[in-house]
Amino acid sequence: MISKDLEWEHHVNCATNKANRKLGMIKHSFKYLDVTTLKLLYKSMVRPHLEYAATVWSPSWIKDINKLEDVQRRATRIEPLRGMNYEERRRILDLPALEERRRIEIYYYYY
Repeated sequence: MISKDLEWEHHVNCATNKANRKLGMIKHSFKYLDVTTLKLLYKSMVRPHLEYAATVWSPSWIKDINKLEDVQRRATRIEPLRGMNYEERRRILDLPALEERRRIEIYYYYY
C-alpha cells in the first residue's frame, strides 16, 4: 500500500493492524502462554505481517518504526515475563528488534 505522496504510513498502519489482530487472536485463544509457545506463534503468525516486503518499504520515520516495534513489544508481555523491561523480554525470547532484522535483510538483499 502506497499513497499519492509516496509515503508508507498507510502501509505501516495496515501491517500493524493485521499483526495486532493476529496477536489478539493468539492471546485470547490461549489461557496460558509460555515462552516457547509464544515465540513459535509470534514468529509464524504475527511477524510475517510486520516484515512483508521489508526490503522495499523499510520505514525511515521514527513514528513508523515505533508502531511496528510496539506490536512486538506487546507480544512479549506474557505472564512468565511480567516485571521485566522490553529489552530483557526480547533477550529471553531471542527476538531481535524489527529494525535490526530489516537492516540484516536489506544487507543480504543487496549484497
